[in-house]
Amino acid sequence: MKIYDVAIAGAGPAGISAALEARKRGLSALLIEQKQIGGVCLNCGCVPTKILLHAIKELRRIRENDPLFGIQADNLHIALPLLRQRIQRTIFRLRSGREDQLKKSGTELVFDTFLRFSKASDTLWHLHCQNGTYSAKNLILALGGQDHTPSISGISKVLENGIAMHSSQAWDFHEVPRKTAVIGSGAAGLEYASIFAGLGSEVFLFEAFSRLGGYLLHPETAAYLKSEFEKRGIRIFLHSEVKEISSDGGILIQGEKTLFDKIILAAGTRPLDPSIFASEAAVSRHDCSVCTNLPGIYIAGDMSGKNMTADAAEIEGITAIRIICGEKAVIPSEIPIRIYSDPEILIEKPFFLHSLPSSHFYEEKIALASLKNHLLTHPKDQGFQILIRSSGENKILSSITIGEDILS
Repeated sequence: MKIYDVAIAGAGPAGISAALEARKRGLSALLIEQKQIGGVCLNCGCVPTKILLHAIKELRRIRENDPLFGIQADNLHIALPLLRQRIQRTIFRLRSGREDQLKKSGTELVFDTFLRFSKASDTLWHLHCQNGTYSAKNLILALGGQDHTPSISGISKVLENGIAMHSSQAWDFHEVPRKTAVIGSGAAGLEYASIFAGLGSEVFLFEAFSRLGGYLLHPETAAYLKSEFEKRGIRIFLHSEVKEISSDGGILIQGEKTLFDKIILAAGTRPLDPSIFASEAAVSRHDCSVCTNLPGIYIAGDMSGKNMTADAAEIEGITAIRIICGEKAVIPSEIPIRIYSDPEILIEKPFFLHSLPSSHFYEEKIALASLKNHLLTHPKDQGFQILIRSSGENKILSSITIGEDILS
């Protein structure tokens, strides 16, 4: 039986980056994937939502800026079947490109269902899959997470009859719902509220916290986002925890039942527990690292439960290989967070204001309109950047920007 230097379970951003980094360093690499490579981001997350949002933003921008630039365009609309074809073609091309990249690198890609791992010796692990067993000196678990289903009475029924769906399936629709409920205002919730409102659906956004984005967004950023959403016709309900959904998609709002054609559950992702794949000892991750309590076993990507973004997953996959190669590597704590809502949000050096006394920092606000190039191309943008600086050293602790096309 061939013994690999490193085996990776899961071919999402973390698994692919780990495999490519391993081959770059001369390690033999086995990558195991159950379905399709690319993970949530490529197949049902970042890629399809970015295409949808780009189309919607372009349509809105043309409509709003026609008079300013002397453009006349009548009967503008989005042809949904053509947009769906574009999304499917892009996913296929990106997936094929990644497979070619892995093949050229010398990574052995196996499509199989990873079941569990067991210890063969102090320096060797067996990987048990549905169609065979493999051996490796090191194993990186990058199997992602699963959609979190909030505890709402009646949720199972509407998931079963198709009225409700998790955000990871929300991009794949054939017609625009007349009325849409979005439950949760994390990144996915904000993006899908923008998407369906931009397509003409009447959108209701429910958030249990006191502001959009929870602690993730700066209060002023959240307030501006709320204002912009409301301009686009999105109805926002803060301090609103949905407790019951009837089988016909009904939600009580201020004592009255409102029926929804589509309900998007954007309650986040829960990392898979690595211990369910272990034959013997439980697996636990060391703080701020991809290492675990078991030598030779590593965790990366959404499965780590830390910064659950594609950017962070790629860094974690590479970090695991660096450690396997004997380097002292840690995961940076300042991985940016990008939210492709309308308007867009960029959080550099994510920082929670409630974690420090107000005397320890101060804020500086910069209007995007003060930047000449941005003003020329986005004359109506009222977005801004907030810099959070430490009071003593004047060091930038965090930067939060909201506006049009700041992520392109």
